[in-house]
Amino acid sequence: ERLTALGWVERGPNNVGGRTRTIMIDKRDVSGNTVFAGSVSGGIFKTANFTNATANWTIVNDFLPNLAISNLVQDAAHPDTMYATTGEGWYNIDAVRGAGIFKSTDGGTTWNPMPSTTGFEYVQDLVIDNNGNFFVTLRNLISTNRGVLRSTDRGTTWTQVLGLPLSGFSTGRAADIEVGANGDMY
Repeated sequence: ERLTALGWVERGPNNVGGRTRTIMIDKRDVSGNTVFAGSVSGGIFKTANFTNATANWTIVNDFLPNLAISNLVQDAAHPDTMYATTGEGWYNIDAVRGAGIFKSTDGGTTWNPMPSTTGFEYVQDLVIDNNGNFFVTLRNLISTNRGVLRSTDRGTTWTQVLGLPLSGFSTGRAADIEVGANGDMY
C-alpha cells in the first residue's frame, strides 16, 4: 500500500548494466548530477546528468578482474578516492563471487585491486567511520575472513571485530553496516 505512493522513475543504466546493487552520488559535484552505479554483472557506470529524464550512462570499466560490484564508497576526507566492493553474497542461485575491494584515486577513472582484500570473496558493505577507520562486512566460503573486519590503516591490514570465531556469535556472515552521525556503528 505504501509503495504505491512512491513515484519511481527509471534512470538507467539501460545499456546492459546488469543487476544494479549500488548507487553513489559524487560528492565533488554540488549539483548532484554526477552519479556512479555498480552492478553485480556489468561493472561500473557513470552519468553526469542524473536528474535529466534521459540520463546518459557511460561504462567506466567493464574489464575489471571482477565485475560483481556490490557497493561504491567515496572517501569524505579525500573525495577523489573511491572504493568498489565485489561479491554478491545473498545466496541467490546466480550470485557472483567477488575478488575483494578495488580502489580509485582519480575520481573513479581507473580502479586497482587492494592487495589486502584479495581473499574477500563476498564484500557486503564498506563504511569509513568519523576517524577514518574502514569497516567491511563479509560472507566468505573458502577464506577465514568473515563477519566484520576493521582497518585502522586505510585498508593495508584488517582485524576481525565481529563474527566467528569470536565467542557468542553463531555465524560468521555479516551484511549491512552504517555509521551514525554521532559515530556509532550499526
